[in-house]
Amino acid sequence: GMEEGKSVEVVGWAEVERAEELLKNAETVKVSEIDDEQCLAVVGKLLASPCLKQLDFSANKKLDSLTILKAIEMVSQTRKYRGLAPCEIIFATFDVQSMIDEARKGIDLPEDWNAVNEAWYAPLVVLTDHLRASRANLAGNEASSRMELVMRVKLELRLAKYKKEHPQVLSVPIEKPVFILGLFRSGTSLLFNLLSTDKAVRSPRLWELWNPLPPPKEETYETDERIAQ
Repeated sequence: GMEEGKSVEVVGWAEVERAEELLKNAETVKVSEIDDEQCLAVVGKLLASPCLKQLDFSANKKLDSLTILKAIEMVSQTRKYRGLAPCEIIFATFDVQSMIDEARKGIDLPEDWNAVNEAWYAPLVVLTDHLRASRANLAGNEASSRMELVMRVKLELRLAKYKKEHPQVLSVPIEKPVFILGLFRSGTSLLFNLLSTDKAVRSPRLWELWNPLPPPKEETYETDERIAQ
């Protein structure tokens, strides 16, 4: 056994299995070099440990957003249900490179593509720096916040790929676009919907904003499969 209150750090799944009993008696556990499936397995082994106060996966930068969300929910719900003290669970949630790597899955970008050259990269770095600094104020929403950011980055990557393959779209004129800006609950949606009733203007629907590529075709606009998604 081990003295109550000690910290344990393990590297790799094999070490997790060898040290399982030690881990169950630790207050702080740090695990590195594991994949998504192994991360959830570790959480399953330790989430009901009465000694556990902190579970640190921050060294694993390749864990995806869904794994992070599942792990946090598993720990939170199980410990609450069993009447155990809350356990802090730490991930590299707002690591910019890991978010870009996750967003790139399934998107075939040119070999010379570099995120640093994209207009959205620097603002993303500023935003993630702020989110890490204010982590305590996210009230447990850091995993869902990461998922939202990954989805936005994925859209930017798809746009970059589309523009590379269809450079002619950059020369299409867009005359006098109208942008509606405002704070939450200030009536922006109402104004948008009102302006959208004017047949002289073209306003995108919500499904287009979420999934704009490839551009919808006029003949299938009302039946596009993305509407159901």
